[in-house]
Amino acid sequence: NEPDIAVALRLLRRSLAAFEAAGYVERQGIITHNLGNAYSDLGLRRRARRLFLQASATYRRTGALGSLTVTLWVLSWLELEEGHLEAASVFRDEALALAESAQDERYRSYRPFILGAFALETRDCAQAIRYLDEADSILRQLDAVALHINVLTMLGRACLLAHDKEAALAATRRATALHRAHGLAGLEGMHPEETWWLHSQALAASGRKEAARRALATAYRYLVKPIASLSDEGLRRNYLNKSRVRREIVTAWLAGNRKRKSVTGRIPHLTGESNLREPFERLADAGLRLNELRSVAELHEFN
Repeated sequence: NEPDIAVALRLLRRSLAAFEAAGYVERQGIITHNLGNAYSDLGLRRRARRLFLQASATYRRTGALGSLTVTLWVLSWLELEEGHLEAASVFRDEALALAESAQDERYRSYRPFILGAFALETRDCAQAIRYLDEADSILRQLDAVALHINVLTMLGRACLLAHDKEAALAATRRATALHRAHGLAGLEGMHPEETWWLHSQALAASGRKEAARRALATAYRYLVKPIASLSDEGLRRNYLNKSRVRREIVTAWLAGNRKRKSVTGRIPHLTGESNLREPFERLADAGLRLNELRSVAELHEFN
């Protein structure tokens, strides 16, 4: 099992300190990238972006082009989710050029996948479906499970937006079947709560209410798992409210449980031990980082 966010952050910080002490620069880049992932999951996307940019600079300096490709890909995705299409396109194009020059077995799927994501972001559902169908066809022949699940999840979303509920259900069924075939494990690069939430929506659109409720319950379990030991209530709420998908899951889960009157006491995604020390440590850390800034632009970007 993967550690939750609080544990992961502690381990990553220790790892970074160890690699800095050892002078192992390339590994510092990888840990910095993984810290960016953790802060992105917490909804602190500007901080995540700075960490990804720092990691990419390390990779350029050390010639680690494979790792650079991954970080550029994540930067493109981050900018896309923020609605910054121009910045996302710059990172996308460099990542695609690096991936296609390396020609690993999955590289042919990258271009239709990311172009499908861009088309979906601009609500061009027909274009998105064409690209994502192409990526799906390529990935059927490869062993790239997390990437394939992501493609099918996105394809399901595009089909739902295009009001094609049968195609949406077919895509999300395949995505969840792939996840089941791998023991419902947490796969690197996959967000299981999103896959199961899209499946729940496709089931509901097709009139399968009980199956939709079960899929929503699965999405909710994956949603709360990463914050099981997160005792900073501010970060817990930030994790829950900064992502559109997470907001939708929480809203749907609450609505369903209110109908059945099955919520008693504190609701699970807000339940957990609170540690008042952690918010103050976070404030102290923010103050120290603010003191290091030397320009108005850095101040505007800070979080």
